[in-house]
Amino acid sequence: MNTTYSFRTDKGAKEQASAILKDLGTDLSSVFNMCMRQIIIQKGIPFDVNLGYNQETIDTLMEVKEGKNLNGPFDNLEAMKKALNA
Repeated sequence: MNTTYSFRTDKGAKEQASAILKDLGTDLSSVFNMCMRQIIIQKGIPFDVNLGYNQETIDTLMEVKEGKNLNGPFDNLEAMKKALNA
């Protein structure tokens, strides 16, 4: 049995998404159905929902990956606090 679901969205976003999906050979209705099925299967949102990293976080992650500006290991909590506040 089918049901109808309606919602409000930005007109420009709908047009852009529809155009992309058309190029992919599908449409919004099909993608929403796929998404709903994945929500059921995964018992949650089937993709990452986040704000992304800011530039400071990206720079810090790159430094860690390159082994730069690393401190520790520390012998105790006070030594760690001292290094963090330096």
